[in-house]
Amino acid sequence: KMIWFTSDTHFSHGKIIEYSNRPFNDVYEMDACMVERWNARVGKKDTVYHLGDVAFIKEPAVLDRLLSRLNGNKILIKGNHDRSAVTNSKYWGSVHDLLEITYKDGKDKKLIVACHYALRTWRKQGRGSFNLHGHSHNNLPPIGKQLDVGVDAHNFYPITLDYVLKYMDRQPLYSPDHHQPTSPETID
Repeated sequence: KMIWFTSDTHFSHGKIIEYSNRPFNDVYEMDACMVERWNARVGKKDTVYHLGDVAFIKEPAVLDRLLSRLNGNKILIKGNHDRSAVTNSKYWGSVHDLLEITYKDGKDKKLIVACHYALRTWRKQGRGSFNLHGHSHNNLPPIGKQLDVGVDAHNFYPITLDYVLKYMDRQPLYSPDHHQPTSPETID
């Protein structure tokens, strides 16, 4: 079982092709590409954290047909465009505004703060926690251990937790407040 992250798929949103300069002729081509790339990587028993702005589909049955085609246990961290058809779908394992994910890295526990929006500060930032986000469509430079997981930043593929960890290993520790950066310690 693997853990994946993605954001800002904007399924069936015609204007996003222009807004984000996506290389598709229409939403049918865009949606088909993203479903194919999702399923090429994500297994049926994997977990995918979708950090919002899933789709511009108002009809629940149409949205559910699309979500049912995507592999994995899907968890939603809501984006600014996620209306009730998206948030109320039976295909989400759970739905959140912001989610703190604790995972084990060897003997240590680590913290990921997942939010649709890029945060300026977040819990345990000076101790090595990460902020994963979407919303900016690869147009916002990261602050310290922060990463845009949106499809526009990753060639329309979800990315693995392993990719996130390797990326974060290369990023500087940054603590903008009165807390001085310290070595990572166990998250309580």
